[in-house]
Amino acid sequence: MRIRQPDSSVKLSLDTAIPSHYLNQVSILFPYIAEAELMYPFFGIQYDETDVQQVLAREGVFLGRLFSGGLDHEADATLKSYLADNASIRGYEALFVRSSDGLGVYSSHVEEDPVQDQRLYENTVFRAVQVCEICLLEHRLLRSFKLRVDLDAKKVRVLPRPLLVERRRSELLALEMAMVKALPFRTPEARPLIRKAQQNFNIPQSLQDAKDTYDFLETRYQNTKTAALAIIAFVTYALDKMKVWDWLGAIIRTQINLLIHAQKHLG
Repeated sequence: MRIRQPDSSVKLSLDTAIPSHYLNQVSILFPYIAEAELMYPFFGIQYDETDVQQVLAREGVFLGRLFSGGLDHEADATLKSYLADNASIRGYEALFVRSSDGLGVYSSHVEEDPVQDQRLYENTVFRAVQVCEICLLEHRLLRSFKLRVDLDAKKVRVLPRPLLVERRRSELLALEMAMVKALPFRTPEARPLIRKAQQNFNIPQSLQDAKDTYDFLETRYQNTKTAALAIIAFVTYALDKMKVWDWLGAIIRTQINLLIHAQKHLG
């Protein structure tokens, strides 16, 4: 007997548009990542069985179709292959995540007390959801950073802006360390779980794309700065040949002498 098993068509019936009231709430807290993309569906299914691996072997086609949505009408072997990349080390959980959706399959009777068993299931599901949330935030932050830097590259094409480039460099370092490489892991399970999820969400590639975009901004800034210095050097040389500096120096000396003379008379 199994419980909480939805029909595989339920995923196709979900609304992927982000509700406007939700966007309004989120934009108050995170105005820089509130651009709408898609809702992220996550399914948690608990079977009234004790061995989750037996469930995967028996229900592989159904669960694979539930995970993918079945729009491509994949072969049974392909559907089963979607369940080969389990991100969890827990014996009662099989967790499959990617950038578009997630699926958690759980066995029962892990705890002797039914209430505690239900609580364990719920806590495990929401911890899996949090893992997906972290990866979605990382993806969105990296994408937003890349878009901002692309716009900044146009700004430094004519006029070098060193403060802007330095600010973007600091943002990239903070993003890489705080959100990707140096998350505060608290349990032995956390690091391999997050790293596996990040791989499935293509976070390392997104981070590299953000670095490449910043490198382009830095290169363009250096080229613009070099060109600006060359122009300044040429103008300075031309003004020197035209004796402009001598003329300006004479005017400044005359004004200083007049000022000194006026102060003597006032004194």
